[in-house]
Amino acid sequence: MIAQAASLQPRRLFIVGADPESILEDLIDLWEEGCRSLVTVVAPVESAIGIFKARYEQRTDLSSISWLKLDAATFAAATFLRARELLATESLLVKIRLDSDAVLDVDLLPAELPEQPLREMCDFVQVRDLLAVGANDLTSDEVKAFFTKASTSWRPFGAGLPWQPDEIAQSDLIRALSRVLHSSGAPEPELLSISCASGAGGTTLARTLAYSAARDGFLPVVIKGRSQVPTALELTSFMFRSVEIVKNRSAQEEAGTTDAEPAWLVVLDVEHFDRQQQALWRYMADLARSGRKIVVLKVADARDPLQPPREIRHTEIAELRHELDREGVEHLGAHLNRFLKPHGWEKSSWAWMDFWEKHRPDVDFGIASFWVTLEFWLAGYLEMGSSIQRWLFEQFKNARVSDEVKLAALEIAAYSVERRALPERLLAHLETPNLPWRDALDKLRVEAPALGLINARSATSGNVWAMAHDSLARYLVNGVFGDILFVKALGFPDFSDQVALRLELIGRPCRRSTIVHPDVRDFVIGLATTTLKLDEQHGNPELFPTWRQALNLLDSIPSEIKEHSRSFNHHLAISRRRVVYGDVFQASDDEKLRLLAAAEKEVTYALERIAPTPEDEPDLHLFNTLALVYQDLALLERSTTNRKDRIAVLLKKSDQATHRALSENPSNSYVLETAARNLLRRAPDQAPLVQVREASEALAFVSQAFLLDTAILRRESLGRLAQEALSFLVTREAAANIERLCQEGNSFGFMAKAWLFIADSSPRLSLPEAIEKMSPETAIAAISILATSVEREWPLVRFLLQLNAVARPFDFKEEILLFEELASFPGYRLSLQQRVERAVVLHQVGRHRDANSEFGEIRKMAKTSGQILSLPSRLRWLLAPNNTRRLVCTATFQDRGLGRAMAEIREMAGALVPLRVQEFGKDRMAPGERFRCWVSFSPMGAFLKPTDTSSGDKR
Repeated sequence: MIAQAASLQPRRLFIVGADPESILEDLIDLWEEGCRSLVTVVAPVESAIGIFKARYEQRTDLSSISWLKLDAATFAAATFLRARELLATESLLVKIRLDSDAVLDVDLLPAELPEQPLREMCDFVQVRDLLAVGANDLTSDEVKAFFTKASTSWRPFGAGLPWQPDEIAQSDLIRALSRVLHSSGAPEPELLSISCASGAGGTTLARTLAYSAARDGFLPVVIKGRSQVPTALELTSFMFRSVEIVKNRSAQEEAGTTDAEPAWLVVLDVEHFDRQQQALWRYMADLARSGRKIVVLKVADARDPLQPPREIRHTEIAELRHELDREGVEHLGAHLNRFLKPHGWEKSSWAWMDFWEKHRPDVDFGIASFWVTLEFWLAGYLEMGSSIQRWLFEQFKNARVSDEVKLAALEIAAYSVERRALPERLLAHLETPNLPWRDALDKLRVEAPALGLINARSATSGNVWAMAHDSLARYLVNGVFGDILFVKALGFPDFSDQVALRLELIGRPCRRSTIVHPDVRDFVIGLATTTLKLDEQHGNPELFPTWRQALNLLDSIPSEIKEHSRSFNHHLAISRRRVVYGDVFQASDDEKLRLLAAAEKEVTYALERIAPTPEDEPDLHLFNTLALVYQDLALLERSTTNRKDRIAVLLKKSDQATHRALSENPSNSYVLETAARNLLRRAPDQAPLVQVREASEALAFVSQAFLLDTAILRRESLGRLAQEALSFLVTREAAANIERLCQEGNSFGFMAKAWLFIADSSPRLSLPEAIEKMSPETAIAAISILATSVEREWPLVRFLLQLNAVARPFDFKEEILLFEELASFPGYRLSLQQRVERAVVLHQVGRHRDANSEFGEIRKMAKTSGQILSLPSRLRWLLAPNNTRRLVCTATFQDRGLGRAMAEIREMAGALVPLRVQEFGKDRMAPGERFRCWVSFSPMGAFLKPTDTSSGDKR
């Protein structure tokens, strides 16, 4: 046994038994032969350990021997149980840090439901993945698999194989997770992002960060690449069931906490919500409403930067590009050589620099490929200086597989360029060879490893295929396009460019009968929502010149899909609209008319013939798009035939659709913008007096939208719209018409005066910016203008609410009167955001029962609304009657079996308010125990906080 240890070179030797000194000389001989294992002595008698330790350290250079005071039987039993726990295939054993900083190992497998197999869509870092791994422990196959993306094993991450130039992103992530873990009340949505150029390592960095989070006891849920994203309900339901398991384990371990809520990290790769930022914000809103402690880490395409609404706390923690200086190359080489050396693959410093010089991206190379090329060079597949595109294409062309298999690989590549995995079900029936597709494509993987073909399991689509990098997929399609004879040999006609070839390859699976199979429904809908979406902001610009082919492809999708999907119809209609008003598309007037007519038909069909579901497009979005379609038709009609009667009909339809959208949500920034556009589109046909009135109303919508939206491009659009509306108020006749409206008692005349006053107060700013940065003095003056209006319509009252929050932010009595006046207008419905603010103001004026009732309704509605709710800082605390300091309340702890700590608050009419007992310096409280507290507010209601004299009690 001792002789075998010399050849095995174990990292640690365990010496088990009552007399370890009996093999001391043998161990010393091993040390002298070069075996440098760490030593742990397991013995039942402490004195035996002491003697052994002293003599061994005296004779060797090893200065630290660990020991366990156990008998052999106990040690063996404990080792067996731990090994069985770690190696169990049917377990989900994870490391969890609680808010008390106690760390537990908990099996979360019981939290997964058979009908919702989360592990098919997500990777978890289990305790066994966190075991120590050294650079020498990785096999050559593991190193190659890491570089070629053939495996998603966590072992290379445990060994530290991924290179990070610094640890800033890791530190930022751990701080955010710690902040969320130790937060109380309803946590705010928090988003961290990695901005990444294609092929620059965003996925690897995200997984590296997830691993470091797991090592610190946080719970990463890594959505698998090429996989469907689990719904927010599926994910948060799993989290809820997990918390119950953690509670039970915490009680068993006496972990010193009653809050068993861990901090979760949801990791989304670049293809998840790709070109669908609005869907991402709705997803985050759903996660936030669950009350779970969640941080989202999103890998974002550098060409489509994230622009979240102001309610989402967003931090970009890393920016990955292909640039690397000489020092960075040397650092990278030294790091990776640690893992290459054990397998004889170590590269010299000269080789690293030479590789960088030959493969670094430059202005003449369209696809930056340094990192992708590096991976294949290190895996031993690619020679120094070789062109990766030529090497990849030659492997593919010379692969000993049938043309059927090569055509399937090209279809997979075309979808991989768009970061979509192709369901195996949509591949053609394979005749040569007569094998399952998995076997045929596995053979191609062996013949052409450069392709980076990967196979995964999708929860909805079954087996799916993709290429590991979109860059590799692009190389393959471009290489095939450049070989005309090979293209003809595969049976293709001539193509004008690579994009035309890609569109043909994307369209081939869509023409097969399996396209209507229920399992691929979500995949097909994704063609309209992302893959072929024509959008100048978030779409694929490569498709713009071939927009006709892209739309024809979507039109060819069978009616079985279109007749049952609101999303497909809606996004197809959006693409048609983008073509109509996008300068880059250059459609003729006749084409524009046909496109808009088709868009109107699609949206109307979705509204009238397809019942809404929580997973599909809501009425709000459809009515908003329908209004825009009618506006576009009116604009087109005005620029062509200019038939007044036809324009009037279209604008009336736009009015109706706009009002329906406003009734769904009067605080949605897109709907507010549409309402403003609707008013301005009909202005040219109106009398000057009406133009002034409607321009004033349009500004009311624009100012609200501007305050709700933080996206730069959206704000620029709203600024232009405000300028257009303001232009109607500064014409020669405008001043007289404004006075006339005021004399008639029309509230929009007074609003026009207020808009002009605010604009003049900040002449260097656009009107929306002037409103956002308005001083209290300006707001007070604007209020005095509006106060002289006898007529009070809801736009004026909402404007007053907006101004009052700036002029007198703590005049809650006036604010509640304005809220109640606004809610009293026939046909006007307070938005959910407005109701949240009103509920807090009700508390501030002492109407606690009404406020509690309102919050109860809000919590029910928030579950299905898809809205991100927030509170301004002035409404964060319950204030004393003078509104200058936080109110110190008297709370009585209650134990009513509600599943969370609650206390009755005397100053809030006996309302029950949740708290976290540990924040008050205790592990638990007795029923009836009294204590003093402050009351904080979140969009979901009140939460108790301890009074803290060190931080002050000012509002």
